[in-house]
Amino acid sequence: MLRTLLAFFGLAGLLALSTNPALAIGLMSAGVLLNCASYTFIAQAWNLAPGSRYSISYNFVLTSTIGAPPVSSGNTITFTTVSTTSTQTLIQGFAPPLTADYAGLGSATLVNLTTSTTPDTAPITISPSPVSCAPLT
Repeated sequence: MLRTLLAFFGLAGLLALSTNPALAIGLMSAGVLLNCASYTFIAQAWNLAPGSRYSISYNFVLTSTIGAPPVSSGNTITFTTVSTTSTQTLIQGFAPPLTADYAGLGSATLVNLTTSTTPDTAPITISPSPVSCAPLT
């Protein structure tokens, strides 16, 4: 009887170790590297399905620390994965360039377009914050 119980619990333990719970797709991080003339948006996602199409949409608003008009930007990146992790980068320029000190807030959203999976949203880290840009003379 003891041998049967040990065999059962041993097999149950092996099965429990071999199962891998399904993990949702997600954004590990999203950020904007900012300078006075342009920005670079970077997002890293995990647990992506190889061969699936995804989109990452982002929006952020830069607010002047000295009362200049706010600046907002956003875009959507669409891509097909080849592995379970992926980093996407998009560079966009400002028009006109920043001419004051700005700090910002924003968010990014990842969606699996192949399966229409529930999106995952993450805040955007803006660096440096604030960015100091001299006014045009």
